[in-house]
Amino acid sequence: MTGCTNLFLNLMLSPPPLDSELVTGKRILRIAKEVGIDHVVYTSSVYTTHMAELKSMQDGSIVWWTTNAKRLLEEEVKKACGFEQRWTILRPGFFMQNFVGASAGFMYADFLKSGVWVTGIPAETPIPLIDTEDIGRFAAKAFLDPDRFPQEVDLASEYRTPGEVVEALRRASGKEMRVEVLEGKELEEAGKKDVFVDAQKVIGDLGRVVDLDVVRGYGVPMSTFEEFLVREREAVDATYGQLPAKK
Repeated sequence: MTGCTNLFLNLMLSPPPLDSELVTGKRILRIAKEVGIDHVVYTSSVYTTHMAELKSMQDGSIVWWTTNAKRLLEEEVKKACGFEQRWTILRPGFFMQNFVGASAGFMYADFLKSGVWVTGIPAETPIPLIDTEDIGRFAAKAFLDPDRFPQEVDLASEYRTPGEVVEALRRASGKEMRVEVLEGKELEEAGKKDVFVDAQKVIGDLGRVVDLDVVRGYGVPMSTFEEFLVREREAVDATYGQLPAKK
């Protein structure tokens, strides 16, 4: 980092340990401080400031560990940059990229085989979607215009229910697919076996956690889910090409 003035801190879980993001992030922040970084932008999660409200999150679960690690790293960013450095924390919602390419294959392997997205997100829950390229645009704005940009920003471009997500994928891919929402004991059992299902339960605890009017007020161009799917047409075709054509 020697010679750099800005740090874009964008980490992901890489266990062990389960708080690996916190461990790695603290090391990077220490080095950033030593070399004189002026401004740190950290991408966290929209759920870190709402952990007490996440009734579906069990203490000690993988979802708890990863979310809490991000929450604690936010505090480290503020402490490390408490002298002359600037800091910005971006808290994005659910990545649109989770539905294409390697991410989809990792998170929803059965969906890609069967065309049925089995999810723990309640049917009527609005999912706060965000294109990761839009996160980059917000980070750039924070670096380029820090005096006019807030230090903590929750991010989403729109809300879609699970059914609306799958319908958009169905139209974009031309493939037959549907959503199946797990409930009750079936959901609890699935959550024990699949960390992604366990994480999806949490989304239903909050609903419209991001104020979209506030986000739009920053003047940063953002993609709708349909626009994202058009741009990523090749990835959509590669991800869902094996499914039968929609009826």
